[in-house]
Amino acid sequence: MRVVFGEHFDQGAWPGPLAGRDAAYDEAWVGPLGLLGLLETALGLSAPHDVSEAERAASIVPALRNCAGPWSRSMEGEADHLAVARAVLRLRDALVLAGLPILGDVHPDIGPRLTAFLEVARGARAGLPERIDAVVRAARSRPIDVERIDVVDEAPWPALQTALDALASAGVVMAKRAIVPCEARGDLAGARAGPFSPVGDGTLQLLRGDCVEESAFAAAAHLASIIEEEGAASVVI
Repeated sequence: MRVVFGEHFDQGAWPGPLAGRDAAYDEAWVGPLGLLGLLETALGLSAPHDVSEAERAASIVPALRNCAGPWSRSMEGEADHLAVARAVLRLRDALVLAGLPILGDVHPDIGPRLTAFLEVARGARAGLPERIDAVVRAARSRPIDVERIDVVDEAPWPALQTALDALASAGVVMAKRAIVPCEARGDLAGARAGPFSPVGDGTLQLLRGDCVEESAFAAAAHLASIIEEEGAASVVI
């Protein structure tokens, strides 16, 4: 399999695997979450993808109540225990995604406070950090049916970059890929540089509405009116 990875490709990518051809096989254009899901499948991993933040936070409330730590006073009295757990888990997830290893690989130099911080969230239901960590571990010991990953953007989290590095060590080819900007003309080209004085040639149109719903209806009606024209194409932002 060949993969094209871009930070914003989870919402779709252009031109995508069908660029210049009518069909594509064994190629995927994915963003961070799409890449993670693809790697989990290729490595034979399974993880619940529908666990909510509230469920994950609730899973560490008992540990927060029973452990001494910098958050202990926040769990006293009539405090919102779920809100405290959510704040702890968000900070812990951010630290792990930024490169702090999940407990089990923790270096003693991080100190007792950070160690305790990771320990209290150890029993949390699996989230993004745990899923990436599982991919890293599996990539070091299992074969994976991915031949090449073309990287358009750097990984948004160091933890995901660690996963890409593990794949590279396992023999997956990593290659930089530049996306060539679409050729533009008229107002569409002029809008990319300043000063911009539109001439109204139709290549760039601004739509204003009183609300998102009204704008959506107007955009849909406009696209429906031009979609039948031969060679007509639009990019909606």
